[in-house]
Amino acid sequence: MAEEVILPLFNDTGVAITGGAASTGLKIRRGSDGYLFDWNDTTFKNAGWTTLSAVFTEIDATNVAGYYKKSGIAISGWNDGWYQVIATYSGTPTRNAAEDWLVKGGKIVEQRTADNLDAQVSLSALETTVQSILTDTAEIGAAGGGLTVLATQASVSGLNNLSAAQVNAEVVDVIATDTYAEVGAAPAATSSLKDKINWIFALARNKITQTATTQTLRNDADGANIATSPHSDDGSTHIRGEWN
Repeated sequence: MAEEVILPLFNDTGVAITGGAASTGLKIRRGSDGYLFDWNDTTFKNAGWTTLSAVFTEIDATNVAGYYKKSGIAISGWNDGWYQVIATYSGTPTRNAAEDWLVKGGKIVEQRTADNLDAQVSLSALETTVQSILTDTAEIGAAGGGLTVLATQASVSGLNNLSAAQVNAEVVDVIATDTYAEVGAAPAATSSLKDKINWIFALARNKITQTATTQTLRNDADGANIATSPHSDDGSTHIRGEWN
């Protein structure tokens, strides 16, 4: 069965473009593999085309001005699937148009059009994606029993039902098992309970030096200061300032 493609050519003000056949082009892409049609031997290829683009014929510059056609496109031997029919005009102003053809049994059973290639949605790409999803879903079923074996909402919610013993074990682990690094400075008044406890531990365990004006808390290795505190005495009151 032979098909025909019509290409309307008008400028931006709606005036018909005549005598433009030599600047037209028609390409056909097979969606299943991306192969392009060779007009020379009427086969689809991924390389080595002799005639990749065919020109349109002007229908009638006087009575049907602005319309061009490409006839005799034999599709009876085409594989079932989607094809993109892409028309171009390289004159002034340039024009692009496209159609998606769904071919089954050597006939076009559905057509989708787009006024501009930039706006075209490739239905063949969508079909390929759907098929890929179906394939992946089948693989899930083969590997594990399908989507039905995934955790239900009830089983996921069950993870929140921790017993008192489990909570107690986690608390004991934090207190008795987990370790914490030595503080590196005096903690702020709003610091975490962990840092406050570590600070008290450092004060109780580490070396402290004292001069007439400064008390210094050394780190565990006695290689650096953790913090210092100013000291003063006016003869009646001894004052230890804030650690910093």
